[in-house]
Amino acid sequence: MPRIKDLPDSEKPREKAIKEGVSSLSNRDILALIIACGTRGKSALDIADSLLTESQGLDSLFSLPYEALKSYPGIGKRKALTLAACFELAKRVSKEGSNRLLYPYDAEKIYNEYAPRLKDEERETLYLLAFKRNGKLLYERALYKGSSDSLSFSPSEVLFEVNKVGAKRFLIIHNHPSDEILPSPEDVSLTHSLRKKADCLGIKLVDHLIIGQTDFYSFLEAGLI
Repeated sequence: MPRIKDLPDSEKPREKAIKEGVSSLSNRDILALIIACGTRGKSALDIADSLLTESQGLDSLFSLPYEALKSYPGIGKRKALTLAACFELAKRVSKEGSNRLLYPYDAEKIYNEYAPRLKDEERETLYLLAFKRNGKLLYERALYKGSSDSLSFSPSEVLFEVNKVGAKRFLIIHNHPSDEILPSPEDVSLTHSLRKKADCLGIKLVDHLIIGQTDFYSFLEAGLI
């Protein structure tokens, strides 16, 4: 197996995370970052692959106790403890997130929560938030990164993510680094396409927020949804 240092930078988890952000990494890449280093004949990426394959997914992997993790080839006590701590933290974040409510919907509240995350982004970034019917958060993820002045996304791919978690309501958020909060013609076209496709599936697009440095634009408040 090739060593990570022999891979092109575009395939190295650490370099990719620095250049494109941690949210751009695959599950395998993130695990490899946590594992940090491999063993003779196996890179951190190889070990991450084995963990994901043998556990058959993140849910099962996150449920593995320290004793089980340290028995995996290439893990050992120190890495097992690091992984167990990361998994426990993720569970706690998930538990807190499950209690976050979308309703009654308040665009300004969402803006105040996400503006600090996006204010330093030099490229347009799209977040997806998916909710149960009762408004409890099911899923949150940065799905796309564009350029400094444009962002294109696939409505079908967004809805695939929403369907994957069984959500019935969702909203999308993206930033304008230029601080011009008015939507571009492409923003409007893609949002209309997303809403129509969502309606056909019985899923509600609650809003599309564009976040600038000092203000925001709500498609819902503008009557465009």
